[in-house]
Amino acid sequence: MRLLLKMLPPILAFTFIASAYATNSTADTSWDDTKKLLQKGLTINEIDREVERLSASEKTVMEKIAANKREIAALENETKIRREAAGNVLRAYYMGERDNLWLFIFYAQNFHDLLLIYNYLNAILDGDRKILNGYADSMREIAAANERLDETLHELAQVKAQFLAQRKHLVELQNELDKELVRRNDAELLRRQIEQLNETWEKDGLPQFNEYLATFTQAMDLLPDYLNEHGASLKFAGSDITLELAESELNAFLREKDEKFKRITIAFGDGTLTLTGTLNDREMVITGHYVVRDKPENSILFLIDSLTFAGYELPETTIASLEEKYDLAIYIKKLVAFYRATEVKIEKNKLLVKLVFDF
Repeated sequence: MRLLLKMLPPILAFTFIASAYATNSTADTSWDDTKKLLQKGLTINEIDREVERLSASEKTVMEKIAANKREIAALENETKIRREAAGNVLRAYYMGERDNLWLFIFYAQNFHDLLLIYNYLNAILDGDRKILNGYADSMREIAAANERLDETLHELAQVKAQFLAQRKHLVELQNELDKELVRRNDAELLRRQIEQLNETWEKDGLPQFNEYLATFTQAMDLLPDYLNEHGASLKFAGSDITLELAESELNAFLREKDEKFKRITIAFGDGTLTLTGTLNDREMVITGHYVVRDKPENSILFLIDSLTFAGYELPETTIASLEEKYDLAIYIKKLVAFYRATEVKIEKNKLLVKLVFDF
């Protein structure tokens, strides 16, 4: 059995093992129980990837903190010099030295002398202003740099908290899986099956989900073309507009635009958008919903609720990393100028967006 598994490609080995479990009457538990363990193994693998990502993020943030501190140190040295110069200027005004300069005007013999004296005095005063403004600018730059440092420190605290939480979760899940495997007569075979599932996911599943989401983002960029070609999608009621997208028309339009959409089906229903595709006869499903977002600009944002690969659910960490990677928003200004979205609904076979005139 072990020799046969080594001879098979990962995807075929995984299929072979799954079939063996499904047909082997001597298995000490049902396939459903086995699948739960495989699901846990996949979850552990994904959380482990997230822990590695957070560890790398922590290093990056710490480098930003070091750069911020170097910037602040340089600004403080520059500010010290400017403070001394500004102090000399202020002392001169306080002691009345600058007041005496205007007495030179009385020594002017003609208009030409007067103009020269005026330009000389103006140059001195302009220099004083630059010194004082330079010191004020330095203080503002230090304040901004300290604010950036505080933000980076806060970011580091968040990353560390997430890292510790995910690492704790990872250890707990790994301990649970180890205990469950100890009770299994087929533990070695099951470990191999978990390994094959994780390899298949990382080699085929995750890249395919990345392609799906990249294609979905591209689809949203094509939406203005769809509206131009299908004016009936906009329903007017006074100054308000309802944007209506039928899933059948949208799928047909996208498949005309790009061959990749022929491998993907988008469906609307019961408040959920479902994006479905297949890879080596394994179904891959993304489900989510839309919400209205006003910042940084008005849009309807797609939030992923679940990812399913070959019947296995991916954890929230995988969803979060993919949402962070792709811009899954539809920007209303690109669709209809001078309007903003106030409500979005997904009904059976259609997406509805309420738009109002943006004064």
